[in-house]
Amino acid sequence: MIDMGALPRANWIDFSNLFMLMTGQPIHFFDADKVDGDIIVRNAKEGEEFTDLFETTHILKETDIVIADKKKILALAGIV
Repeated sequence: MIDMGALPRANWIDFSNLFMLMTGQPIHFFDADKVDGDIIVRNAKEGEEFTDLFETTHILKETDIVIADKKKILALAGIV
């Protein structure tokens, strides 16, 4: 993973990063025990904040697409 420019995190995260690097297509995995309700794909709200796995906070725009549950953003679609 390091040779491909991605830092190792955990098995499923590393697998999804490897898949993306090999195919050019992003893929997201979620722990069902940590998802509150259904998974929703939606546009972000202007100024909404999302902190990624690397502890970087992103201030989102309405044009950003997020993957969320009913309480929180789980991922920035196609990115993090």
